[in-house]
Amino acid sequence: MTKADSNSLPRRIRPSSEPLSDVGRELLKSPEVAAILPLVLRDYQHVINNLAAVWGEPLRVNAIFDKLLLSDRDGRQGFPLAVVVELSELRNYYHQRIIPTLVKISPANRHANTGVVGDEPSLGIATRRGTGFRL
Repeated sequence: MTKADSNSLPRRIRPSSEPLSDVGRELLKSPEVAAILPLVLRDYQHVINNLAAVWGEPLRVNAIFDKLLLSDRDGRQGFPLAVVVELSELRNYYHQRIIPTLVKISPANRHANTGVVGDEPSLGIATRRGTGFRL
């Protein structure tokens, strides 16, 4: 195979050499999170660092998950399947366990903070711009 041929093949995302940050280590103090991510912790510590840096901001965390799990770049093969599974499990954990603990909106402010109309169920996460986030 020539160099030109190898450049046209899809490239797998390479493991990084970035060390785990302090916020990354803090995130991994959660036994549930640490149990979900053994391969990501071993090979892709920069991913943990990026998620940990915005862990309390659901819109930003979701944007990172979307970028990691939905490829929009040509020529990318992406992560190995086992890593994709771990990231998908972490995303599910985040939506089921973390977002509900971040959201504590009283019924009196529910409509003002989220823009929800009527009794429509919502997680109602107020963002800096005052718009709501819903699942």
